Amino acid sequence: MELLLRAAYSREKKTYLDQANLELQIVRLLVRLGKDLGLTSLKQYEHISGELIGLGQQVGGWAKAR
Repeated sequence: MELLLRAAYSREKKTYLDQANLELQIVRLLVRLGKDLGLTSLKQYEHISGELIGLGQQVGGWAKAR
């Protein structure tokens, strides 16, 4: 969220959006690791993965629109 806020108020939008996308990738990896280690159920994993996909689509859309 911090990176998206910085992108909103910066002339360097692409830099912050790229960083936000990288952070999303890291979160996706950690969520998958949590599932693989049995820390979350498959249902929980599916839910958060869907939310992360939606957020990634929004960030990608914003990057393309600029």
